[in-house]
Amino acid sequence: SVRVYRKVTDAMVPKPSFSKAAEVVQLYVDFPRSAKEPPKQLKGFRKIWLRPDESQIVTFSLMKSKHLRVWENEMWSVKSGVYGLNIGPSSSNIKVKTKIFVFGDESKNSVRS
Repeated sequence: SVRVYRKVTDAMVPKPSFSKAAEVVQLYVDFPRSAKEPPKQLKGFRKIWLRPDESQIVTFSLMKSKHLRVWENEMWSVKSGVYGLNIGPSSSNIKVKTKIFVFGDESKNSVRS
């Protein structure tokens, strides 16, 4: 399951079926089409250890000005639109998906680098 708060995404990691094992939980972001960005950009990861019959909640923090910005017209900006949040052990093995709407800064002055 995934819970999305203002800047935080939680994902429940299922228990392993064998002895204690490491799992790397990764967060990938799909930008809106208007951003013209490649799909499934890695924006966070956590390594956790799980014993049999154990689950953990993994939390990721997303900052709009850091994780959701794009370089366009010689400045950084955040595009308004629907962003996909994908969580799993790799980009080709996504276990949980959700979408969020983000208000961009097209109407404000963008941050120059």
